[in-house]
Parts: sequence; structure tokens; C-alpha cells
Amino acid sequence: MDNTDDNIRKYVDTKLKKINRVLKDPDGYNSGIASTERIEKVEERVDELTAISHPPVDFTDKLDSLHHKIDRVLELLERLTDEQSN
Repeated sequence: MDNTDDNIRKYVDTKLKKINRVLKDPDGYNSGIASTERIEKVEERVDELTAISHPPVDFTDKLDSLHHKIDRVLELLERLTDEQSN
């Protein structure tokens, strides 16, 4: 085996060792890869939030109904005021 093959083999072995170290402790190397522990914590938190959350509510229909009632009350007040002034 010539020197070039040995150099390539050493280079690849070194890279593999570094990759294995990062994969074993991704948080320690700030690699951008989340560790299993961090993912499990996130999953637990998502489950907790899901348990206490409620489905989104569309208030558009309720607001429209309230506006309609307010308009009706204003109309009735105006009518009463007109009747009293006559």
C-alpha cells in the first residue's frame, strides 16, 4: 500500500471519529443536531401544551350577532325617543 492510500485512510478515519463524537454528543459540539434527550423534552412539552390548549374559536359570527343586537337596540331607543317627543 502506498503513502497516498494511507493518508486517505487516516483522513477518512479521523473524519469518521469526529462525526461519531458529534453524533454521540450533538449539544456539546453545537452541531445543530438535536440530541435524543432534547427531542424528548420538546415532545413532552408539546404534549403538555396540547393537553391544556383548546381548539381555535372563530369570533366573527359572535361579533356580527352582537353588532346586530346593538344596532337593533339603537333603533329601538331612537324610536322611543321619537315617540316621546311627539
